[in-house]
Amino acid sequence: MALFEYLTEGRLASNAMPDVYDRVNIDGLRFDYVSGRDHLRDALVRTFPREQDAIDRCFKAIHQCARRLPLYFAEKTLPRFFRSVLGMGLRAPFLRFARHTTGHVLDDLGASRELKAVLTVQWGDYGLPPGQSSFGVHAVMAEHYVDGAAYPIGGQPDRRKRAARHRTSGRGRGGRRRRRPDPPRGRPRRWRSHDRWP
Repeated sequence: MALFEYLTEGRLASNAMPDVYDRVNIDGLRFDYVSGRDHLRDALVRTFPREQDAIDRCFKAIHQCARRLPLYFAEKTLPRFFRSVLGMGLRAPFLRFARHTTGHVLDDLGASRELKAVLTVQWGDYGLPPGQSSFGVHAVMAEHYVDGAAYPIGGQPDRRKRAARHRTSGRGRGGRRRRRPDPPRGRPRRWRSHDRWP
């Protein structure tokens, strides 16, 4: 939400969804996703009482992975020389988790098939099933929802309209108009899978 606050210059208001913000029904197994880390953890333990250890280890792995993400992105902002010196050290803590699939990590944590289904039910938000998705992406999404969900007042079109107003204002700090960069010359370069994110 902090990103949307910035993009809309604080003009976008949100409404929190109810404490039960998502409901799962898998082959007769019903589970309500509730707001708050402790509430969600307790609800999972009530539903899967024999898997308390796996649930706690999963929450710990998600939290540790999400805490390492800022270092990963900080490396992208450094000048080339500092990236070459510090880059691997900044990326490695997050990549230690992100290089494994979500399914592989949950298997290692000892989660049952039913628990894995409940824990990964929101995989559609990031596009790949647990057997193919990076655990890093899953952890970031799970950490994002841990305090519940919200929706913008006015809906998604209002969010886009307010963000577009920020992008087209062309003003930086102090109200001065920023110079637009010159358009790139030559043919546009195609993205390749091995390209680094700038």
